[in-house]
Amino acid sequence: AVILQNHGLITVGGSVDAAAFWFISLDKTCHAQLLADAAANGNSGLKKRLISDEEAQYSYAQVGTEEKGWLAFQGYYDEQLVKTGGGFLK
Repeated sequence: AVILQNHGLITVGGSVDAAAFWFISLDKTCHAQLLADAAANGNSGLKKRLISDEEAQYSYAQVGTEEKGWLAFQGYYDEQLVKTGGGFLK
C-alpha cells in the first residue's frame, strides 16, 4: 500500500478482493488517525512508537497475508450482493 501526499491511497493484492479489502482497511485506519489527531488538537504529547520487526512479522502472519485479505473482503462482497440483488454481476 502507498499513501500519496495530496492524492490518496493505492493498494494492491493477488486478487481484486484482497486489494479492495486492503484499500478499505487503510482508508478506515487513516480516518481513525485523523480523528485522533483532531481530538488531540494536533498536540497529543505522545511520541510515535515503532513496533519491532518481530511484532510486525507476527501481525502480518495473523492479519496481513493475501488469504486473510481475500477472506476479510467476503463480507463486503456479500453485503453488496444482497443490496444490489447481484445486479453488478450482469
